[in-house]
Amino acid sequence: MKKGENMEFEKGDCYVANFNALMDIEKFDHKEWVMVHALREIILGSEWWGGHAFLYNKKTKMVYDASISARNSNDGKPLNITLEEAVDKWNLKTHEPSMWQEYTRGEMVTKAIDTGHYGSWDLPYENWATMPPANYAEYMKWFQKEYCPTTYKVMQLNTEKIKGE
Repeated sequence: MKKGENMEFEKGDCYVANFNALMDIEKFDHKEWVMVHALREIILGSEWWGGHAFLYNKKTKMVYDASISARNSNDGKPLNITLEEAVDKWNLKTHEPSMWQEYTRGEMVTKAIDTGHYGSWDLPYENWATMPPANYAEYMKWFQKEYCPTTYKVMQLNTEKIKGE
């Protein structure tokens, strides 16, 4: 990359890869496994968050991730880890509805048909374009204060400086 060029990041395939994995009825019992759309901290401590999809077994508390990023970091194989390991690895907030959504096989198929895509469907951080601007602004203010404290402090300092405080 030359100086001054924009760096581009490609979206991963986690939504479609894990959607397709859960459709494998031989491998994944729909009574135990759900699709999860969650926000994860991409680099722990960075305050850099992004959406991710994976499968979660509610009975065994195991996480399965068939995405290219999971396979690239796991010798070409899907990632199989405990929920506790996934929480530690990705800083998942499993009890925060705006950061963790579960879908049964039937629910995910319905969402895909209704929206025309594989996700993210219900994560405000990822779905900013479909939210009314005032709602998104309030959400981001809360999100930054809660999960990006350094960013929030910088924004507050900038606001104070602009206002001349």
